[in-house]
Amino acid sequence: MSSRNDGHRVLDSVRRLVRTLRVSDRAAQQAAGVSAAQLFVLSELGKTPNMSLRELAERTYTDQSSVSAVVTRLVATELVSRERAEDDGRRLVLALTRAGRAALKKAPAFYD
Repeated sequence: MSSRNDGHRVLDSVRRLVRTLRVSDRAAQQAAGVSAAQLFVLSELGKTPNMSLRELAERTYTDQSSVSAVVTRLVATELVSRERAEDDGRRLVLALTRAGRAALKKAPAFYD
């Protein structure tokens, strides 16, 4: 009986977490015009510019292919730039654009 109650508590916690993530995503979209995932990436690039995709994936604890999809959307909307590194022309680095910095400034406080 105790493990069943534990299971219900865990499931309720997961439901609350999912709800919080949905609310966070809506707040990010309303405030900054981007999804919570995109805002998380913008926030990390704001802290450390000129990161590679691999470094960004590590920093966000995200699979590289997942963060790549988010970055592709951010590049397409001109919130992030993707350029060759000055010290190594084979390496691509990511940085916020002026529009990306502006979107980040509009973000809810919990993205700081």
